[in-house]
Amino acid sequence: MLDFYKQVQLDFLSWVSEGGIEVINLEQWQLMKIREIVDNYADLPADFADASLLVAAEMRSLVSIISLDKDFSVYKVGTGDQLNNLLVG
Repeated sequence: MLDFYKQVQLDFLSWVSEGGIEVINLEQWQLMKIREIVDNYADLPADFADASLLVAAEMRSLVSIISLDKDFSVYKVGTGDQLNNLLVG
């Protein structure tokens, strides 16, 4: 997504450092939670990125996320709720 142009990458890093997005560090137990999610959704194309978004949303009590996956609505957080994908209207 960042292209191969160095300036695009530098601009992205500036945006992140200015608060454009939050980079979340995961604890060891959260990595196991990600593994559980990928395993639970084995019949779907769930991957590390999808599961990481679910864990991050649970950590921050988020109800909305941004994902390029148009079918992200099939995933549910621990409460059984779906996340609102802001890119899908």
